[in-house]
Amino acid sequence: MTEVDDYILTEDESYDVIIVGGGVSGLTAARELKKHEPEIKFKIVEAKDRLGGRTKTITLNAADGRDHWDIGGQWVGRTQTHLLELMKELGVEYYDQYSDGIKWMQIGRHSPRTYTSDLPKASEIGQYSVFELINFLIAYPRLIKLVESINLKNLHETPNAKELDALTVEEWFRQNGNHRFFTDIGEVSTMSVYGVPAARMSMLYYLYYAKSAGRLEDLFECTKNGAQAFRIKGGTEQIVNRMASEIGEENVMLNSAVLEIDYSNESKAIVLVQDRKNPTKIKALAARRIIITAPPSECSRILFTPPMPYAKKQLFNGTPQGSLQKFIATYETPFWRAKGFSGEILSSGATEFKGEVLPLVCVYDATTHNGNPALVGFIHNTFWSDQTFEVRKNGVLRVLFLVLKTAFDYEPYTGGCPASVVPAGNMNAFLHIREPVSM
Repeated sequence: MTEVDDYILTEDESYDVIIVGGGVSGLTAARELKKHEPEIKFKIVEAKDRLGGRTKTITLNAADGRDHWDIGGQWVGRTQTHLLELMKELGVEYYDQYSDGIKWMQIGRHSPRTYTSDLPKASEIGQYSVFELINFLIAYPRLIKLVESINLKNLHETPNAKELDALTVEEWFRQNGNHRFFTDIGEVSTMSVYGVPAARMSMLYYLYYAKSAGRLEDLFECTKNGAQAFRIKGGTEQIVNRMASEIGEENVMLNSAVLEIDYSNESKAIVLVQDRKNPTKIKALAARRIIITAPPSECSRILFTPPMPYAKKQLFNGTPQGSLQKFIATYETPFWRAKGFSGEILSSGATEFKGEVLPLVCVYDATTHNGNPALVGFIHNTFWSDQTFEVRKNGVLRVLFLVLKTAFDYEPYTGGCPASVVPAGNMNAFLHIREPVSM
């Protein structure tokens, strides 16, 4: 890369802070900077043609005309206090996720079972074999104790941290489960929350993520402190749009991919930005500080001078994104509610045919606050991600019919992605995610 001092930069191209990434994190960083230092000069550099990152709200045909649904992130939990406070400041309202009624679970066998609470009630136990119950009652408390043992402030002080990081989630569940029901729980939990098979995740990261949420159950529940407790009126893009309005469009560069960051000069860093609409056009920006809010895997695309510390490079190269495809099906009526069902489905995807995987991982009621009925769900990335839209659509309809036993109108859309994932053996690098790098 050319030496930093070789660049001739105008005052318009120099900033106090450059923020890489225009998702919720990047916008929040900009908003906080402006709140505490109103005169600060900053620029958000975003590679896509829009702000919002993994949030995106679309308008679909609905029972009552048109309405808004999220094809990106859509839920807020009670323990996400910072986000709830931000929404309060922005005047963004939310409402409870509907979860009343009977739920479906296709775990441990190919035919669905039903339940009405977080764990099966006494009246529902008859659906499970003695072996399934014994295995669950022994292994599940063991899993909860492991979550409770996690030291969030100093992960290395967690008992057996190194051994847990060397294990995948699949390995732990197989070692502790002598029945398919329990091993399916491990697979469905990683697919639904992170978008990856259990074989691709560090057990230590699985436990760390759960402890960060409060409890393991909080990652899956729609009530109490569950991560799916609330939905936002009008869609999560409202958070983005209202922050963007406060920040000002003059402080944002869209369609601008960061190619290189040279931070070898203590007084300023140089950021080379490529215009995605005109790839031959590359612009140099300067800043005293840089905040990177892009996912770790996206940071691996950037050339750093000098090179990032080893742990940071390992983090960027070894923390892939999960991959789930999302669909929304709109209806004339919420027929599942009329039948006493919540609309919730959890599925391992297994069938009576060896090797076959059905598309659905999980489904929830997505009826809007305006009362327009819908279901939202996520599709297994194994096999289904490479299929055509029509094949995916028909696969989704087949499973919904299998469970609901009802024909319906549909309008499925795909999109979204849940979270970053740490594979086995890479937690030491992950711990450096918030660590600043000196210029």
